[in-house]
Amino acid sequence: MSDRLELLETTREYLLNFNKCLLQVSEELRGGKEKKGLEMIPDITQGLEWIVVVIKDIKCIDVSNSDLEKLNSILREIVEALETQDNILVGDLFEYELIPIINNIENRINNIITN
Repeated sequence: MSDRLELLETTREYLLNFNKCLLQVSEELRGGKEKKGLEMIPDITQGLEWIVVVIKDIKCIDVSNSDLEKLNSILREIVEALETQDNILVGDLFEYELIPIINNIENRINNIITN
């Protein structure tokens, strides 16, 4: 298996788990378990950093600058919501804004792997 294909498959698996984590944090933030959800935010941040690095390193993943700008915009909204302690909004942003972007990246990776 080529190094590129192995990295793509590892990234795909990571994205699946990452989405599950995002959904879990979202549910905890909106379901009265804010402390537990907030404790997971640093892991989410590290995960996003890794995803961005991989996207930039694997040139074959067609992620446009506008996609990255949208991601940055959502991340700014998340930071603002965290600063104002609006945990419900943070949960909503994770589930309804961030997860679809991650799904889009995952779909692009799936297309590369299967072609």
